[in-house]
Amino acid sequence: MSNKDDLFNAINSFGSVGIKKTDLKKKYNLENFDNMLNELIHEERVCLSKKGSYVYCWNKEFFLDYLISSDLKFKYLYNSISNIQDKINNYSDSIFKYIENIDCELVQIKNSFNRIENKVNDLN
Repeated sequence: MSNKDDLFNAINSFGSVGIKKTDLKKKYNLENFDNMLNELIHEERVCLSKKGSYVYCWNKEFFLDYLISSDLKFKYLYNSISNIQDKINNYSDSIFKYIENIDCELVQIKNSFNRIENKVNDLN
């Protein structure tokens, strides 16, 4: 396992509490610590945010949990967006079913026209 993976696992192990960047830097006294951390941030695996007077590191998913539990406005906004997304998904399903029904009706109409055309051709 690489040092970067160890660093990620260490950040991940602190869950939604996060870990101070300074504590992490002490634990991983590496020459390229900042570069590895920046790579993890660039890969969107880790988030940094100021909490009080310290910079904390979180796994991306745990950062979302932290924000939901610590910021009431963010929690309301997140829940509202989730509800909107659910409604859109439900509407999409309804529209898809409606389109399927229309498609079936169009096939039936086409078949009717084909039958009429065949009857007309038989008469000639």
